[in-house]
Amino acid sequence: MKDRISWQGTLITDTFAEAFSVTGTRIIITAGSEKWAEIAAYEVTGYGTSVIACDAEAGIDTYLTPEQTPDGRPGVAVMLFAFNLESLAKAVLKRVGQCILTCPTTAVFDGVEESTDAEKRIDLGKQLLVSLFLRLSSINYSTNNIAVIIFCKVNAYFRFFFSRCI
Repeated sequence: MKDRISWQGTLITDTFAEAFSVTGTRIIITAGSEKWAEIAAYEVTGYGTSVIACDAEAGIDTYLTPEQTPDGRPGVAVMLFAFNLESLAKAVLKRVGQCILTCPTTAVFDGVEESTDAEKRIDLGKQLLVSLFLRLSSINYSTNNIAVIIFCKVNAYFRFFFSRCI
């Protein structure tokens, strides 16, 4: 019989375990309804169950009541991990931009409560704006009104929009 220990009421059998050094962050997703917050969380965590052929490991941390979120709406806390800060920043940028902000009524907030060194922060709001404007500049529009409307919407949503690494 293998060695067993009890930790906080859970019986643990010594069989096999592996661990890796990773960099992680926590984001809070909010939306106009619990359903949209959950859909956005499912989308952003998507194929994030293993770093094997994946940009980041990701999972739902907890569901949040409106009283627990920065904007007073239903929310979900999500954690994302990668092998280093550069890889994590790229994964978070892509996943937030493609999976969360495309869901109706969603917003994203910093979910890391502790203060973090400036060099370990992901300036997500700035990166998303740069990405958006690079994309817009490559498209020929008959009017600039579309870009102005998008900029106004982005400016309003990203005032407090950033994520930082733990």
